[in-house]
This record gives sequence, structure tokens and C-alpha cells, in this order.
Amino acid sequence: MTPLWQRRTVAAVIATCLTYMVANLIFDTRSGQGRVILVLSSEHGVHSGDVPVLLAWFIGVVGCAWFALRND
Repeated sequence: MTPLWQRRTVAAVIATCLTYMVANLIFDTRSGQGRVILVLSSEHGVHSGDVPVLLAWFIGVVGCAWFALRND
């Protein structure tokens, strides 16, 4: 059985990496990623091509929360 503090540390590191990845994909200036579905600033926004990345991020963060909070 893994100690709670180790599970929470691993979950926090994974969530940080996932968040960094998705922030790079959203805030990087790219063209041809589909239509803008959410404007974040005059130069940045969420494109339709970003939706799968956001879904993967959400699933990863939920998995991290489950992993960190489960009771063995």
C-alpha cells in the first residue's frame, strides 16, 4: 500500500504536467486549428481542434484526484 502523501505528490505532479501541456496548446499561437469557440484575449482562444486536448486534460485531472483521494 502506497502512503497517502506519496499518492498525492504523484497526483499533483501529473496534474501539473497535464495543465502545462494544455496551457501550451491553448496559448500557443497556431493557425489552422479550426474555428474559435471561446475567445480568451485578442490573440488567444480555444479552437475546435483544442477540444480533444481539453477532454484528455479533464480525464487526466479527474484520474489524479481519484488516485490521490482513494482510501486503500
